[in-house]
Amino acid sequence: MKRFFLNILVCLLALPVCATSIVIYVTPDYILMGADSRRMIIDERANLTVIESVCKIRKAGSYCYALAGFVASRSTFFSADSIIAVHLSNETDYSKAVKNITRDIRKALRKEFAYQKENNPQVYQKMLLSKEHILEVAILSVRNNKPFVQIVGFELADEERIKVKDYTASCPGDCPNDEKQFYLLGDYAGIEKYLERKEAIADPVMLVEKLITLQSHATPNSVGTPINMIRYSAEGVEWIR
Repeated sequence: MKRFFLNILVCLLALPVCATSIVIYVTPDYILMGADSRRMIIDERANLTVIESVCKIRKAGSYCYALAGFVASRSTFFSADSIIAVHLSNETDYSKAVKNITRDIRKALRKEFAYQKENNPQVYQKMLLSKEHILEVAILSVRNNKPFVQIVGFELADEERIKVKDYTASCPGDCPNDEKQFYLLGDYAGIEKYLERKEAIADPVMLVEKLITLQSHATPNSVGTPINMIRYSAEGVEWIR
């Protein structure tokens, strides 16, 4: 986890072959979450087969979420999106839902790594290049009538036993309550230099859009427009883009 003191900036890096760029701007009253719309589909030999446009911001009940990294596999029928949607939609207790999501994704990733190691060593070796940041999930919810974001990440901790562990960050919780925060998931190299300038934020919506656009210019093969964006608060979800 890397930090820049714009206020506090937490950068979470995802698998480079699974293209995405997600920017989350947290304030005490609302959260802006923006994402590019380019999705890359990789075959069993880790070769690019399809690039398509999708909305990467999802809604399940009163929650919203987005994913960055290794999100699905045809080999083992893994789908992080399905796991998250099922638990957030069916479980009334948020903490229990996140616990179940974490358990099921960790188990599914371990199964996927084991399968690739056994059947596709070339793919397995490519997966190991980003073993410390396999997949990251950002979930937006409301706590005590305030917006809340939780990041749950997964990494390969033991190559021999194929042990997958998880980590988490949240705001409020891991960030000062009186400061606005940025969380970045996925590709962010093009955003990094801009944020280091520590310029004042005039319009958060325009800034989030600008940051993702900058990243799309830096990595046009993996991040692309249009940009989807929501404003999440205790009042509900507003689709801005």
